[in-house]
Amino acid sequence: MIPVRLPATFEPYIVRDDCTLSADHPLYGSPCPVCPTPLGTDGKPVALVAVGIDPDDRKPVGWMTGAAVAVHTACARRPRPDSQ
Repeated sequence: MIPVRLPATFEPYIVRDDCTLSADHPLYGSPCPVCPTPLGTDGKPVALVAVGIDPDDRKPVGWMTGAAVAVHTACARRPRPDSQ
């Protein structure tokens, strides 16, 4: 994990934001890169945030395999005004 400066309005590209992890999931108990709570242990949904595609795998159209980082959905999104 490398900390970077982002504009306050930054919105990540979230591939999926409703994953729940059971105790037998490989990511269960893994550290969330954003907060101190391990993934899955609090029952909160987990988001997969796309971070890139290997340049050698890129093609002009269609789908390809990329990489994503798992974080709590709440950690991936800005808080809603009504939740402050």
